[in-house]
Amino acid sequence: MASTIDASPGAASLLLALALAACARTAAPPAPAAVENPGHSDGCFGSKPSAECRHPGVAARCEDGWCFIPKGCYVRGSPECEWGRGRDSEPETETTLTHDFWIQQTEVTQAKWTSLGVQNPSRVEGQVRDGTSSDCPVGNMTWFEALAFANKLSDAKGLPRCYVLDRCIGDLASGMVCEEAQQTGQSLYDCDGYRLPTEAEWEYAARAGTRSSTYAGDLSLSGDSSRCAEDPTLNTIAWYCWNTRVWLGGLDTYSTRPVATRAPNRWGLYDMAGNAGEWQNDAFHGDSYRTQPRTDPGATLERAALATALAAVTRGGFTSAYPVMQRSGYRDQAARHVRSPGLGFRLVRSAK
Repeated sequence: MASTIDASPGAASLLLALALAACARTAAPPAPAAVENPGHSDGCFGSKPSAECRHPGVAARCEDGWCFIPKGCYVRGSPECEWGRGRDSEPETETTLTHDFWIQQTEVTQAKWTSLGVQNPSRVEGQVRDGTSSDCPVGNMTWFEALAFANKLSDAKGLPRCYVLDRCIGDLASGMVCEEAQQTGQSLYDCDGYRLPTEAEWEYAARAGTRSSTYAGDLSLSGDSSRCAEDPTLNTIAWYCWNTRVWLGGLDTYSTRPVATRAPNRWGLYDMAGNAGEWQNDAFHGDSYRTQPRTDPGATLERAALATALAAVTRGGFTSAYPVMQRSGYRDQAARHVRSPGLGFRLVRSAK
């Protein structure tokens, strides 16, 4: 790690206080200056989109915690010259979304989760932990529980469910795992209820029209990417390993922070880098979106003999993740039955 820990008694007391107040709300800094497709400041430029691939204008249109994202085309993935790029997992691909959608402005909070009468599954102990405040992201649920919560919210709003979960073991918030998971209709995009975003929707929303490694610009780091280091760009938009680390009980510990306490992107979305990792609809494959142009990928849930046999994509980095993992094109995965502090989600709803 790149910083020096002062182990004096006074410093230890201060750090303990910081740890206990990890989720004390702080004022959100101003949003980064709007930049239209800035490319890469180090001379690394991505592939040029075709004339048919048109991205709409980007402006925040948010109400009651949801932001409207208009349909359009974008270049998904990262150029080969981007620092820290996944060699095989982030190919640049023209991707068209033919539908508008609404996405939650923040990750689902513990308050939102418990408002539906569900026990809070968040875990507040351990080296990586969920924050203790109700406005911190809810964490420590399986992929199946994220889907079940989406169904429960649809029920509460009088909307159709987007998922069918069969042969489930355990209750919501207690580590529920199901043998079968599928969408209720021909396409997830056709469902009027709440659901997880497809990976393509998530990256489109995260980038907000940019081609740089984050929506606020490029990272300034170089060299070894498998390390924690400070990055000025990330400091404005993300809770990540550098600014969440607290020395406690002989260990570096990391905790999620209240949502919306770092700058949003130009759609008005918070925490699209850092804070909680976010479950996606899609099953993970290292080369799952290839390089050919695609339209509305992820419209159906991939099925397997057992739903737990597939890993799901996670996006957005984590509170303990290195800077390289906070890039807009970074992809990760987790087994669908896994529960992990710091792993949460945000929901979307197709716009009609």
